[in-house]
Amino acid sequence: PHISSSSSSSSISSHHFYDIYSVPIIRMYTSTLFYLMFLVVLSAAAILTGDPEYHPLEIVLFILYVSHVMEEVKQFSENTETYFDILSHKIVSVMYFLLGVYTVLRIVGVQTGNQHIITSATNVIIIANIICYLRLLNVFAFSKELGPLFFVILRLFKDVFQ
Repeated sequence: PHISSSSSSSSISSHHFYDIYSVPIIRMYTSTLFYLMFLVVLSAAAILTGDPEYHPLEIVLFILYVSHVMEEVKQFSENTETYFDILSHKIVSVMYFLLGVYTVLRIVGVQTGNQHIITSATNVIIIANIICYLRLLNVFAFSKELGPLFFVILRLFKDVFQ
């Protein structure tokens, strides 16, 4: 049946949207898509951070950073006992810490005009970028073709750092 009231149809469509988004596979795909977008913005910001002025992409990066941190805090609050037992969450914690350090160094460097602090911020964002790409391997762990490769790389890193 057709509902003629526009308010009823908007509430039905928003409820329908929530039902679709709450499906775990849809959440995983959207999360992966937004993480890839975050990686593109982070990589571009890593290239552009040597300037003594702010770039608009850095503002987009900061907004994405804050939204990712809020999502991780939500996940942490849902599972506080075993949150750090998962390797991916440890990587995420280090990544967000480095991005926070980058943000502080970048703001201080631009405000004071100190090129050494700006260079330090650039070095920190490059390290954070590498860690973000390592976390991307976690997404590929669920792939039938790339999953075994992920575990080989993971064992390699464990051997290197032991």
